[in-house]
Amino acid sequence: MTAGSIKVKILIIQLIDWTLLLGVFGMGIYAVLYSDDPAKYGLIALAGLWLLHMLGRYSVTKLTRLRMELAKIKKNS
Repeated sequence: MTAGSIKVKILIIQLIDWTLLLGVFGMGIYAVLYSDDPAKYGLIALAGLWLLHMLGRYSVTKLTRLRMELAKIKKNS
């Protein structure tokens, strides 16, 4: 794997994480403020944040592995 492809993978993972975070926050806030049953939608938003947290934990480990591999490639070349 080249350094450029590793950098692209890191960028894509970070973009997906940030996009999902903004989507969950935006939809959660909108659903809580403008719904008939804000408690139900608040719990759904919290469940979405929990799922996002689980995905974030996975992506942090993946990003760490990719950054270590990138450092190894830079060190060898």
